[in-house]
Amino acid sequence: MNLKPPWTATSFHEDSESKDSLGVISEIPLGTLMERTTSRVPMTGRRDSRPSRADVHLTHALACMDTSVSGPARLSSRISIRCPTHWCATCFALTSRHHDVMMSYMNADRNSQLPLYAQVEAVLAARIADGTYPPGTQLPNEASLLASFNISRTTLQKTVQNLITRGLIEIRRGKGTFVTQPRLTQPLTELSGFVEDMRAHGRHPSARLLARQVETASEAVAGKLALKPGTPVVHIQRVRIADGTPLSFDETWLPKDIGEKIIENDLEAEPIFTLLEEKYGVALIEAEYRLEAIAADAAVAQALEVATGSPIFLIERTSYSDENRPVDYEKLYYRGDQIQFVTRLARRKPNLP
Repeated sequence: MNLKPPWTATSFHEDSESKDSLGVISEIPLGTLMERTTSRVPMTGRRDSRPSRADVHLTHALACMDTSVSGPARLSSRISIRCPTHWCATCFALTSRHHDVMMSYMNADRNSQLPLYAQVEAVLAARIADGTYPPGTQLPNEASLLASFNISRTTLQKTVQNLITRGLIEIRRGKGTFVTQPRLTQPLTELSGFVEDMRAHGRHPSARLLARQVETASEAVAGKLALKPGTPVVHIQRVRIADGTPLSFDETWLPKDIGEKIIENDLEAEPIFTLLEEKYGVALIEAEYRLEAIAADAAVAQALEVATGSPIFLIERTSYSDENRPVDYEKLYYRGDQIQFVTRLARRKPNLP
């Protein structure tokens, strides 16, 4: 790998708006500097003797390397560089302004024993780990990634599928590919609602109301609410969202006398638990939980923006008020790739003779 740039640090400094000499030392992935300096054709396509600012910037960084690299370069290797100008240091903080420029230097190493998809997977996984792509960030589109890594669409699809399997990224239909949030660990130690749980995790909760209606209770719903089958109940469907990511699809059934009051409110802004306790004076004392692992059917998959058959935690929860009255029956479908549940149990002392 030839690290001698066609333009020097001096020419960069004279072309830069900043005359500061900060002597900043930073460590960056070598993949961001896969060099094209053996050619004097700037990436802008101009063939004149004066390069663009972006070209000068990248070659200046190569000139400032403290460590030389020989032999096939690994995309995952890290090297230290000394950047003597403010503009250069800003760039290697990986700001979005210059990120696409550096991505163009990340061609996969076809001499490596690793398959191309594995090389690209390693680079993208490293960028997610080091915060270049923070949780919730949208990855560059397919065309940009194909051009950046100089790979085929089939190779990129394999890479993306592997990253999805590892839980690092997700595809949101009609929106693009995004870095996933770290999986939540939710204790099952007390009765709490979605908004309370998400705020405790430092997440921003929101909701999307899908339906609210009065219907006759099925045998299963009637049994949970201690009603006769066919009794009118209120049925509410919502998608619960954390930091923009659909996390849970909730179905709630309430006795009609309570539910008709609840559905008069803005259910995208006001949690049902809060309305029950603070607005209508219905105290929630305890709840029964039943957990089951299932595969998402078409309706659940559409609500949660996941593929049909994706793993789901199904929680059936019946909440009780005073005098052991069931006032809220729910089926909560949580995305298996976004949350895990934990509880701590005390051992019952054995009866000794």
